[in-house]
Order: sequence, then structure tokens, then C-alpha cells
Amino acid sequence: MKKILFIALMGIVAMGLASCGDKEEVKTYFTVTFDADGGTPVPEAQRVEEGKTAVAPSPAPVKTGFVFVAWTTDGTNAYNFQTPVTRDLTLRAKWQAEAVAEYWQVAWELNGGAWPAEGDNHATQVLKGGTLAEPAPPTKANHTFEGWYKEAALTNKVDFPYDVSDVTANFTLYAKWKEEGGTVTESPKIGDYYYSDGSFSKELNNGKTCMGIVVREKTAQQNGLVVSHDVKDAGGWWMPVTATGFVYKLTNAKNENDGAKNLEIIKKWNNWKKWYPAFSWCTQKGNGWYLPAINELKTLCDLLFENAALNARLEAIPGGKPLVLPQYWSSTEKSDRTAYVYVPQLKSVIARNKTYAQSSNVSTRAVRAF
Repeated sequence: MKKILFIALMGIVAMGLASCGDKEEVKTYFTVTFDADGGTPVPEAQRVEEGKTAVAPSPAPVKTGFVFVAWTTDGTNAYNFQTPVTRDLTLRAKWQAEAVAEYWQVAWELNGGAWPAEGDNHATQVLKGGTLAEPAPPTKANHTFEGWYKEAALTNKVDFPYDVSDVTANFTLYAKWKEEGGTVTESPKIGDYYYSDGSFSKELNNGKTCMGIVVREKTAQQNGLVVSHDVKDAGGWWMPVTATGFVYKLTNAKNENDGAKNLEIIKKWNNWKKWYPAFSWCTQKGNGWYLPAINELKTLCDLLFENAALNARLEAIPGGKPLVLPQYWSSTEKSDRTAYVYVPQLKSVIARNKTYAQSSNVSTRAVRAF
């Protein structure tokens, strides 16, 4: 009997433990309340899970004779709606007398996009010291909108409402797009020509440069070719292909930073600027230029030499010549004495003595940039 009672008791304990394990995690919520300070409408309070963020009310309240500045917790500084909520909050509207209000002018660079036909609510000015509301997202065929950025290089993304307390002049915000299918479309940095889908067009945008290619001949720098963001340089022997560098973004390449190491080694060699005019030219353009990783180079070469439309367009440029098939394309380091090169004819990667790769008149130096 005792044995039976013991087994029954253990079963009850096990069931109790199991039921404890089945309990859902208890979530904590906080209340964010809005005090419009005489403005209307008064936003409804928000119930926010701990660690999540509140949503800026839209539209902002209005008040006769005043301009809405921002929501604050202290009456002075704009509340950052990207801040995780960890307690109950009351956000109070901050106002400025309309008679003394001053504004910054706001421009929006759509980078090929367009405002929606309906619901376009983008502001063209923002109160100094205030916050800028997020407009309805623009649209662009075959692209996904990825947000607004503070500079043309698309480096620093804007969080809305955008606190402009630190802004000191009129400003522009820039749209970033992602091409459907997962490839990020980089716009030209500076230049006249942009190559896309088999044709050139006049376009002057700002953004990142994907990569450049420089063909160098040992005895003469006639017929040299640069795919980069300057149309003319070094006495005019650089022939433009596209202002951006190459238009494809290589997402499957690895070890990009090997090239940065290689460039630093090359810069220690005697007469490196003479033997590697590509690097000399590119280092004058700014930081971030270096040899591509071998996988990038292989992909780039295959794209270039299989692109009949590109060569046809090159020939159409005054003084332009099509790409020829060089024996070697110099790439990243294998060791201190050798470098990887790609041989397009064989579709293979080999290691060559670095001195030969440096001086051979059948080598092409390819350079990459972000």
C-alpha cells in the first residue's frame, strides 16, 4: 500500500512540475500617456510591452497661435521614440509661439523614386529645434524603399520623428532603395555616364562606387581603360565606361579585405606609382580603394567579357575601344611573394610571382571601392 501511495504521490508531483513548465512567460506592459497641453486632438494612451518602443502620434496636435515642436518628458528635449520603454511615461507636447517661429527648409532626394499619388504628406520645412515627421514612403518600380538617410552616401539612417535640434542649416534627406531580388542598387558617385541594361544615359547622382577597372600597358598608356567615377584624368588616356564603376553589386564574393592588405604591401615597393598607375590614381581619390578579392575578380571578369552589349557601347564612345582579353587579372595576396591572378581564357585562378604580376604587359590591374 505504501508503495502505491508513493507512486501516486510522485505522479502528482510530476504533473505539478509539468504544469509549471507549461506556463507562458508573463509579459510586463507600461502605459505611455500623451499630454497635448491644450492642443487637439489628444492622442490615445499606448500600452507598450517592456523593452518595445512607443509610436509617435500622427498627425501631431495643433494649437491656435502656436507651432508644435516635439513630445518631451522634461518640457525641453525631444523624446526619442526609438528608446525602449521600461516604465510608465507621460509625454507632454512642447509648443512655440507662431509669431517667433523659425524654420529649416527640407529637401527630399528621391533617387529615382516618386511620392505616392495619394497620401503624399512630406514636409518642406521643419521648425528649428523641433522634430520632422516621417512622410508616406515613396515608390520606385522594381525596388523596395529602405528609408531616409542624412547624406548622399547613404551612411546614416534617419529615425523618425527626426530631432533637428543639432541641425544648423537647411538640409536634404536621401532615399535608399533595394532592388527586388536582393541586390542593393548603388547610385553613381560622380560622373557623366551611367551604364545599365545595355545603354548609357546622362545621370548625375551621389552614392557608393561599386568598383573600378584599370587596364595598363607596360610600354604605353594609350588604349588604357578605366571603369570608375571620373571621365577624364591622367592626360586623357582614361576612357569612360560608366561613372559608377561596374553596375553589378557582387554579393557572393568573400574576403574583400584581402585587397586592402595587398594595397598596403604594394605601396611599400619602389616605383609602385609607376608600375601600378591604377592604385596611384585611386588613392588620390580617397580611402577605400583596393584590389578585389579573387572571387570578386572572377565574377567581375566573367560579367565583363560575356557582356557583348557593353563592348558595343564602348566602341560607340568617341575614342573608345572594346575590352580585350588579357592573360592575367591581378588580385589579392596569396603570400608575401605571390599574388592570386585570374585567367579569363581558362576560367581559373592561379598564383603568380608578384614581380611578374607587377610588371607584365599582359596583366590588368583591377581595383575595387566601396
